[in-house]
Amino acid sequence: MMNSYIKGLLTQALDVHTALNELKDKPGDLDFIKKQVGRIEGVLKVLCKKIEELNYFSDDYVKLSKSAKFYLENYDFYTVIDAYKMYDEDPVRIKHIRTLVIEALEEKNLIEKIQQVLKSQN
Repeated sequence: MMNSYIKGLLTQALDVHTALNELKDKPGDLDFIKKQVGRIEGVLKVLCKKIEELNYFSDDYVKLSKSAKFYLENYDFYTVIDAYKMYDEDPVRIKHIRTLVIEALEEKNLIEKIQQVLKSQN
């Protein structure tokens, strides 16, 4: 049985992914993207810690934790977002950074693993 707190974290991670996918690349969206990057980082850090604390060692949780840690260790979008601030009105650059973040979340099948864990526990 999945801890409701873990379920909430997984749902928040999917919400970030959905929000980024639905963005229309308008002026001002870089701030929103930056907030979502912060949100996903926080969620993934807490998620990894909770998985360890609760001794969730099933294959699904181990794989999920590995993918989340990979994201946390290999991606830092703050510098890129800050560098793009002067181009906040350019939809092409906004789309580029948004796409980078989405691709990073999908690398190592992180989003797919989150969906799989949620689905298997319902």
